[in-house]
Amino acid sequence: MLLLLTAHCGTKKTVATEKPVAQETAPSLLAIAQATDASATQQMLDQGKQILEVQCAKCHAAKDPKKFTTEKWEQSLTAMIPKAKLSEDQAKVLRLYTAAYQQTK
Repeated sequence: MLLLLTAHCGTKKTVATEKPVAQETAPSLLAIAQATDASATQQMLDQGKQILEVQCAKCHAAKDPKKFTTEKWEQSLTAMIPKAKLSEDQAKVLRLYTAAYQQTK
């Protein structure tokens, strides 16, 4: 006995599609900084990052801002800023950057 099976090519398949889930976007680094200091700018954050990566790294590896709490950063920066001979403006942007970055997800 010969059994012949055929498939019907004209069958329309329906595929269930899911609606995209809206992703929660984390606030930008600038938005976080401006919540603390309304005068914060992207340029200030860039300068703070550069100071951390260049000035601080002259003597030791630059630390990840998320590695320490805000309080620990303040203790560390209070001790290190004079040693690094940073100006008041440099100290301000470094503190701004580390505090804002530490709060990112």
